Amino acid sequence: QPTLHFLKNDLRYSLRENVDDTVLTLDSDGLYTDFVLVEEQGSRARPGQGYVHHIAVNTPNDSDLYAVLDTINHNPGNHSGIIDRYFFKSLYYRHNSIMFEFATAAPGFTVDTAIKDLGKKLNLPDFMENQRTEIEEKLHDL
Repeated sequence: QPTLHFLKNDLRYSLRENVDDTVLTLDSDGLYTDFVLVEEQGSRARPGQGYVHHIAVNTPNDSDLYAVLDTINHNPGNHSGIIDRYFFKSLYYRHNSIMFEFATAAPGFTVDTAIKDLGKKLNLPDFMENQRTEIEEKLHDL
């Protein structure tokens, strides 16, 4: 139950039991996420089809992200440090073989595009604009 301990004691999720699964949630002023923990027997997953790379958790703003960083600094294991992804900031931390990505909601895609223009073209961070043609050529139409 190390994941349950991490979510409850370190990230302050509260435990709600139901019949089949263990559900953890935060108060309305916390992260906007429920976790459902299901323990299954079997071999460890390998990268490929059906494999989950990471679990993304919303941290509404920078101060929430730095609070998570402070928390995981008191836990064993390595983390990525806070990474500026231009549209948001991320922090990656592997706990009990599970990769968590804690990411801010802000500033979002409106950092450089008006809301009325969102969806009209591919939004790229400034540092990738010089690769736009190459990236767009690899995309399939929706």
